[in-house]
Amino acid sequence: MSNNKLNKKRNKIVLLIITLSFLTFTYFFIFDDEIYPKIPPILSEFNTSYSTVDNGSVYQLGMWSSLDSSPYEVGLWRLKQHNNALAKQNGSC
Repeated sequence: MSNNKLNKKRNKIVLLIITLSFLTFTYFFIFDDEIYPKIPPILSEFNTSYSTVDNGSVYQLGMWSSLDSSPYEVGLWRLKQHNNALAKQNGSC
């Protein structure tokens, strides 16, 4: 009889722990946006603005330039050539 009471008590404790864990994780995954209201504007700004100023991709475009030239300048030149080619391609269609 006492073994049955211990099992019931243990089951209640386990159920309580599972319920509290579920509620805690639900809070963090669903309602966490309200804690940091400044994050969505920052994400929208950086996800939509592309600048060539100190952009690592521009440096990467000029990565194989000669030693006496600036990788950034070569990258800008290659980017300009690419954009000109795209403009010509879109204009001829």
